[in-house]
Amino acid sequence: RSSLGIWDGRRLAEVQVRARPRPELGDIVLGGAGSSKLWFLDYRGRVGLADPVGRVVRMFDAEGRRPAGGQSRLTGSFARAAWYATSTGVGRVSEEGRSRLIVPSLPRPPGPLSGGPDGNLWVAARRGPWLFRVSPSGAVARFALDLPAHAALNDVTRDTRRGALWIACAHPRAVLKVPLPELRSKMP
Repeated sequence: RSSLGIWDGRRLAEVQVRARPRPELGDIVLGGAGSSKLWFLDYRGRVGLADPVGRVVRMFDAEGRRPAGGQSRLTGSFARAAWYATSTGVGRVSEEGRSRLIVPSLPRPPGPLSGGPDGNLWVAARRGPWLFRVSPSGAVARFALDLPAHAALNDVTRDTRRGALWIACAHPRAVLKVPLPELRSKMP
């Protein structure tokens, strides 16, 4: 028997998960658009959806290779879906469990990702000063950030109010504010 605990503010409630093998939890994000549902990444190649209100947990196989390791490899969507990074590209899974690769292979292995304030998905390269914009249709644009070639981008999040992305770098150690209107595509 496999279960997860969901905290309701007063106590930890156990919710049965009807999936084998037992989930190995990674990232967790809110569903988006005011949803109380939670998406989570399972490093066995699955994406989970937890509904704390209905006390239901569902597991879906992630299309493509096993989800990439590291933080922020999952983000919620306003379209009742979640985006996830694989070892080479980006996939999407809906609340109904439909999973598909949106971009099978990016020019560089993907790192952290975030839904942007502009409706696109933004993906940082695991290594190097590259940022990718993935449109809802799957079109990819590549942007070079003014960073060293061996930069390590650890996390990315959106700033809807300012129309920017914030990126946490391990090398160089910095937090970057990237205004989206200032980006210019650098296609290979």
